[in-house]
Amino acid sequence: MCFAFINRAMIGRFRRGIENRLDTLAVEYLVPQCTIKEGDIVIDIGANIGEFTRYCCEHRGARVVAIEPENACEAALRINLKGLDAIYSNEALWCEDAELLLYHSHASNDTTLIEPVTYDFSETIRVVTLDGLMSRLDTGWEQPIDTIKLVKIEAEGAEPEIIAGGSATLARTHYVAVDCGPERGLKQESTLLPVVNALLRLGFRFVGFRARRMVVLMKNDALENR
Repeated sequence: MCFAFINRAMIGRFRRGIENRLDTLAVEYLVPQCTIKEGDIVIDIGANIGEFTRYCCEHRGARVVAIEPENACEAALRINLKGLDAIYSNEALWCEDAELLLYHSHASNDTTLIEPVTYDFSETIRVVTLDGLMSRLDTGWEQPIDTIKLVKIEAEGAEPEIIAGGSATLARTHYVAVDCGPERGLKQESTLLPVVNALLRLGFRFVGFRARRMVVLMKNDALENR
């Protein structure tokens, strides 16, 4: 198995091997609790170079929508998703359609729509809602997307806004796993409380938490029998 990177700094992620990295990431996002099976739909928001997407496709047989706005990731992401049942979108997600500054950091290979402590440059981009993106997405799959097994969100502090713009999509989603680490804005705040409260209002309940990455897993009981 091979994997494409953006730069040498990323190689450290795979010091114990590619499979170990993918398995570790799956555990961090509590995938074993989500009962993903072959043909299930997963949305990977903040796909980066495609590790989580690749795990879900290769190890769970899922079909994945990988969303990553960082242009620097595109070439590696496309290589890493080649031959998998996955599609790629480079749109940036927000709570409404608008034009915002996207901040880029070369050192961490991160992008964020909320001004961080340090960054290398910024650019004005169009942002869209998750609901808007999903309503017009052409997957090319034989069957249209009905229910979604898992939405994974890692957005460098913009997780609450993505949830606010995705209520219709999340209403047909069984599980949501969100990285709520302290990455939001100049104060480097965690998004744990606003994320949990937003998902509770949408009818989700808390089912799991990973302290190392501050990932919370929420389940939509309204879809229990679907």
